[in-house]
Amino acid sequence: MCTHAASAAALSAAIDLASTTRSATRGSATLYQGTGVVTGATVTGVRRDGHGRSVLLKTALGGERELACGQILVAAGRCPVAADLNLAAVGVRTGGRGEIVTDARQRTGNPRIWAAGDVTGGPPYVYTAAAQGSVAAGNALFHSERAVDYSALPRVTFTSPAIASAGLTEAELVQSGVACDCRVLPLESVPRAIVNRDTRGVVNWSPRRQPAGSGACTPLPMGQGR
Repeated sequence: MCTHAASAAALSAAIDLASTTRSATRGSATLYQGTGVVTGATVTGVRRDGHGRSVLLKTALGGERELACGQILVAAGRCPVAADLNLAAVGVRTGGRGEIVTDARQRTGNPRIWAAGDVTGGPPYVYTAAAQGSVAAGNALFHSERAVDYSALPRVTFTSPAIASAGLTEAELVQSGVACDCRVLPLESVPRAIVNRDTRGVVNWSPRRQPAGSGACTPLPMGQGR
């Protein structure tokens, strides 16, 4: 665990993740198996007294809420551990969280040193570290001058039912100025889900919008789905 602020930020991010599901399910504030989801909120603190535990929230409208709970799980992520490496002595810069700063080709501030994996502060996935390592090795040994492409980055949360996504979300597309015709497909309409006898959830697909009269669309990577 890093700091209380990091813990609160991580919990807030988890709540924001749930907001995608809420909008996709047309405003439902309750997920499967009786799990409630609060969206558009920021965790400001936790409290424990003789009656139990609670989480303090600040809502998007500026109000405050307190949620009673039996146990609190804080998913605060990881902090790079590089403080004892004396990186500054060899010209390797670090960021605000202690991560090793690299360019798109995984090269550090020292042109003879490359870095890859969680210590660089990138997306914390095994396959991300593997891709970065491959790029770093190729650039360091063979001058490949390759860069890591995150445009179709897959992300998965191992829950039941699972939450997964790949590529840019609808919000990221809009922010980058790409017009899209986003669609929500219930899993009741997906043959594989029907065969698996589990049709809970939806898929949010974000295809690029084509000019009028083109009659076709080019699909972008899936934004977010369940």
